[in-house]
Amino acid sequence: MYAGNQKKVAHLIALQNLGDLNIFGADLTDEESFNAPIAGCELVFHVATPVNFASEDPEVQKISEQR
Repeated sequence: MYAGNQKKVAHLIALQNLGDLNIFGADLTDEESFNAPIAGCELVFHVATPVNFASEDPEVQKISEQR
């Protein structure tokens, strides 16, 4: 179960009332950190992207890094 900031994920935790849902954290810069959370899963919602908030235009920077 996700051990991070519970307030940040409260809206996701509320979804657990609808059925079986587990929330995990992983480090986007460490590919192997996803192995345990997704092991045995039928479906994964990956809802994160790395963002450099110090950048003047983080969206443009991220897009240019992907090219």
